[in-house]
Amino acid sequence: MMRMPRFTVVLVATFVLLMPRQLIASSIEGRVVNRTLNQPSPGDEVRLFEYGTTLREEAHTVSDLQGSFQFERSKASPFMVIVVHQNVVYHSSLLAGSEPVDVAVYDSVQLSNSAHEDGEALFVEADTQSVKVTQFFVLSNLSEPPRTFLGASTFDFVLPSRAVLDSVAAQPGGSLPSATRPLRLTGSNHFGISDPIRPGITKIVATYHVPRSNKIVITPNLLRPVGFFKVMLPASMQFISGSAYPFVREGEESGIVTQMARNVRPGSGLSFSISGVGDIRALSAAAMEHARRTLPVVPPAPAIGSTLVQVQTPAQDHKLGANVVKTFTLAIVLLLILMVVLLWRRPPRLNKTS
Repeated sequence: MMRMPRFTVVLVATFVLLMPRQLIASSIEGRVVNRTLNQPSPGDEVRLFEYGTTLREEAHTVSDLQGSFQFERSKASPFMVIVVHQNVVYHSSLLAGSEPVDVAVYDSVQLSNSAHEDGEALFVEADTQSVKVTQFFVLSNLSEPPRTFLGASTFDFVLPSRAVLDSVAAQPGGSLPSATRPLRLTGSNHFGISDPIRPGITKIVATYHVPRSNKIVITPNLLRPVGFFKVMLPASMQFISGSAYPFVREGEESGIVTQMARNVRPGSGLSFSISGVGDIRALSAAAMEHARRTLPVVPPAPAIGSTLVQVQTPAQDHKLGANVVKTFTLAIVLLLILMVVLLWRRPPRLNKTS
């Protein structure tokens, strides 16, 4: 049996060890699980997206009878798996590597305005022209078994009088907010959205402004009972609670004052007035972190066996690509040097004499 020369073995092993990760193909395997039925979900559209400065689709497939799917990748960049089930989009967290990926989906049911509203929080700031408000509606879908709510209007809300709506976004648990098109319903400043309300916590974010006067009186128009109603504003602004339903000052942290009303029902006479100027965005990073901590947060749930990663910036991506080229070039140079050294050290073959 012919033996492979020693320098060849060393050559191949060194090449494999020095080869950049970005040049080694990897396989991504996973499955789609229907959490409504607690069983695999076959026949769903599955898409693989590379995460960079934007999401770019790399490949797509359909889950098989066991809900399984597989993709081949030649990159080591972060990625996300998106699944479409009953025309509703679900996705994994941001991932890297080749660990198994589980994506949970839910069956849908036509139920308008069926989510429970836990509470509302208003971030208020003002300049000399207008009062700007960012209002969070915190919703819970506690259906059992868990189902996604669909409908012509899955959630509706009413803005205060004189308010002008600027934008609306929906933020399912574990996701970033995405802009949505509000529906103008009957009645003054009555709006709705038709976005799916998935199981768990969803935040609806409405931004609007109110023309400025010396003292602004805001009377929230609650459509449902809420466990809490928060108003957060810079300490440079003045807040006066209405007499019918008092607010309680929860304190000040990092330049932001929080006023709280609990267990508020529609028609309870909740109102408050504000004056002065202040800009939450101009406050310190600590103040913004405090503002984010005041709302219920649902952290992204990583898929089984996966690892969340930090996203590369474009400059880091460019640097990473340059490093790959340098590493591969260095590997080739080292291999050539290794071949020369091994061949030079190889003892000369002696001729056999009879």
